[in-house]
Amino acid sequence: MRRVTTCCEEDQDCTLTRSEFLQRFRSFQPNGLVCPSCSSKRSTRCCTSDTVQCRGNETMCAYRYRIRTGSFAYSTSERGCATQSFCGSGNFLKHSGSTSVSRKTMCTKAQATINVQQLPPMCLP
Repeated sequence: MRRVTTCCEEDQDCTLTRSEFLQRFRSFQPNGLVCPSCSSKRSTRCCTSDTVQCRGNETMCAYRYRIRTGSFAYSTSERGCATQSFCGSGNFLKHSGSTSVSRKTMCTKAQATINVQQLPPMCLP
């Protein structure tokens, strides 16, 4: 379940007009596009044939992974629907002493349907 919420200051009028409410509500409606969907808490590989319905302005399928080396090392990955701005957030690499943190994001356009046999491999290195 998704919910439309508004955060207000005490001295502000926190009411939404009908058109403002409908605009926010519509942004969470399924838009007919789908993407592969998964997450992994211990690997940069995210293997799946599962899909998720995209909503609102989610028009891209994203694959993102993070790796941290050194103390408290970890790796994570996930796939799902994303916005253009999420996909434009780019890659990240930072070194500090013996620790490095990296993040890589790859996106493709979401499709109306996914034929599992035509998908590129879901297990990326």
